[in-house]
Amino acid sequence: MSDVELRAGRAVLNVDTLGGGMRALRVGNWKILDGYEAGQPHSGRRGHVLAPWPSRIFRGRYRWGELEHELPITDVKHDSATHGLVDKIEWTVDRAEGASGELSVRIPRVSGYPFDVRVSVLYQLFHDRLDVLLGAENLGVAPAPFGVGMHPYFRCGADVAETRLDLPVRERLLLDQNGRPTGELETFGGGLDTIGDRALDLVLRRDDMPQEAAAEVAGPAGTIRLQLGPSFRWLVVYTGDTLPPDERRRAVAVEPLTCPPNAFANGIDVISLAPKQPWRDQWSLEWSPQ
Repeated sequence: MSDVELRAGRAVLNVDTLGGGMRALRVGNWKILDGYEAGQPHSGRRGHVLAPWPSRIFRGRYRWGELEHELPITDVKHDSATHGLVDKIEWTVDRAEGASGELSVRIPRVSGYPFDVRVSVLYQLFHDRLDVLLGAENLGVAPAPFGVGMHPYFRCGADVAETRLDLPVRERLLLDQNGRPTGELETFGGGLDTIGDRALDLVLRRDDMPQEAAAEVAGPAGTIRLQLGPSFRWLVVYTGDTLPPDERRRAVAVEPLTCPPNAFANGIDVISLAPKQPWRDQWSLEWSPQ
């Protein structure tokens, strides 16, 4: 396992080649991401790339075209295949220099995902911003289902209780007691203000919102803003209440996703990757220290 370090002014981003995700991001003394040390165990998919699907596929089963597929169950508690296939394998560093780095991986073929897809991520760091360009290319001969997301945990204070959220979205996807989408959407006001002792695990839809619509996370350390490209129509907001005790409620995850939980099964916002036709979209993170 190795680490890629990018620098721009006082901003430093560490990318873990095991999974291709953001291991740490700091600006001066502010650790913007609640990440992990190089080579150390961690939980909660911290900073990881989630592909070729984010969140859960319940029972691991879905239909694509005329065929039924069944994925290995990786989350026994929820009887689901969770967060894709690329977060525990080594990515190739295609280039890394100064403030820019690009990594890629060919998704391993497993039972239930017999498609040949290459995923890439380009990180471009600035003194006050990080741009993350995600890409995918179908190397096979038939269309492939695809979704992607990332799982950053943001830290603006000592814990989530003193964190403030502004989520300019209009709808929330309702989940049952097992975390499965019911298919129903309800109106969501967006502004949550200070989190306090609330436990959040929200799936939010950004349909019909302008491209520049963003989530804002703020606290004593500063303010973080997410800007999302048009494909990132979903956000998951999670306060880490089910993490191990020493990691619980330290930070709030705000996850940009192209599709919601169980999308392969219900077909909502699944990207159909045509052979040899690359897909790309970007999300960005901006920060303002106090």
